[in-house]
Amino acid sequence: FKGYHTSIAGSMTNLADFRESQGEIDEAEELFKKALEMRRFIYEGKHPEIALSINNLAIYYLRLARYEEAYPLLNEALEINRGLYNDNHPLLVNSLNNLGRYYEFTGNYKKAEELYTESLTIIQNIIKDYFPSLSEKEKRLFWKNLRSDFNKFNSFVLIRPFVNSVNGTA
Repeated sequence: FKGYHTSIAGSMTNLADFRESQGEIDEAEELFKKALEMRRFIYEGKHPEIALSINNLAIYYLRLARYEEAYPLLNEALEINRGLYNDNHPLLVNSLNNLGRYYEFTGNYKKAEELYTESLTIIQNIIKDYFPSLSEKEKRLFWKNLRSDFNKFNSFVLIRPFVNSVNGTA
């Protein structure tokens, strides 16, 4: 397809975010889908840019409470990222947290907690392995990027109902 380029896909995603913020929901969805289609055409197989676009569309659906549409996309993005990265990669954390949000929003708190806990374990391993060698500026940036993951988990723990760890019921 003429005119397909990854930078254009990135710009389409930015425009989709803007359109959504302006309440132009249908236009935003089309842009997210077009960016994903473009990246699937540009890259073969499992690629981080494809996982990113899949995640973008899935998160859009989560924000609109269109959970049935979000779920397969979140699983696909996680599957791609698990295949691309080792067990201690920040993009894997992102996919785990996004699928965790799905389970949280749909009331499966046990599954959400499992995914959130896995992502926090990865973050702890990253901190243990890399944090000591970072400069103070890099440490501040690192924390700035990860702070929201900790805050999301803390918020989840505070608002979720008690979950029986044996059978997963509330």
